[in-house]
Amino acid sequence: MAAAAAQAERKIQPAAAYASARSDGLVTPEHAEALQTRGVVVIDDVLTAEELEACAAEIAEIRSLSAREGGFGTNRQRAEIRSDRVVWLHEDDCTCGALMEQLRGTQAVREAVLLLKGLGAALQRAAGEGTWTLEVPTRCMLSLYAGGAPVGYRPHRDNVSGGSFMKDEGGWLADREQADRELTTILYLNQQDWPPEHGGTLRCYLGADAEDTEGATAKEVVDIAPRGGRLVVFKSRVVLHEVIAPAEGAPPRHALSCWLLQDPLSKLDFLKK
Repeated sequence: MAAAAAQAERKIQPAAAYASARSDGLVTPEHAEALQTRGVVVIDDVLTAEELEACAAEIAEIRSLSAREGGFGTNRQRAEIRSDRVVWLHEDDCTCGALMEQLRGTQAVREAVLLLKGLGAALQRAAGEGTWTLEVPTRCMLSLYAGGAPVGYRPHRDNVSGGSFMKDEGGWLADREQADRELTTILYLNQQDWPPEHGGTLRCYLGADAEDTEGATAKEVVDIAPRGGRLVVFKSRVVLHEVIAPAEGAPPRHALSCWLLQDPLSKLDFLKK
């Protein structure tokens, strides 16, 4: 009952509501400039080895809950589009129940959620006043790709104005937390040593034409390994990207994602060009 009441009270918040010294210290003006001009920025060693170990222990607990309320569940796309299993997390629990209250660990995943939610304020500060007007969603997504999965996540954009990011997916981007995505932030919670043979790469097709859904027109293709503690931020509406499936025998690939939103009342049409 308490979890349901808390969920009802959650609202999309202005970026300043989640401002934190931890998030603010991660982002420099150079990062903000690279995001604006190139479309993607990568920041390494955001989490320590100890923090990643604590996250791994909590993720193992989340996986143990999969047979009942609170664990990883199926995603909303067809199996030939993506193979990951997901759980939606708030800093206090998840949409499936009081997940965080069930965990016996150090609440490291909770701190990672707060770190990502704090990036909106950090990016606004780094870019300078008036550049961006961002809002923070109520939840983040923790995804799990198993080693040897038949498919990762085929090329897509996280938001296309006016409809679904995949034309054959029935326009499932309906609410603001999906339809108003402007910046995608991903924090990898894997081991720090992630060799190339593990696969699981995030492949970004930079400069691809808006109508291109496969990456054929990309001016640059960037492969980003999901090493633990790595933070990736890119333009949700612009950057075509895919996830390469982890190789057979590779450890599970874990990524925590938060989509920063555009304030609909803002007169700034940033990042849509």
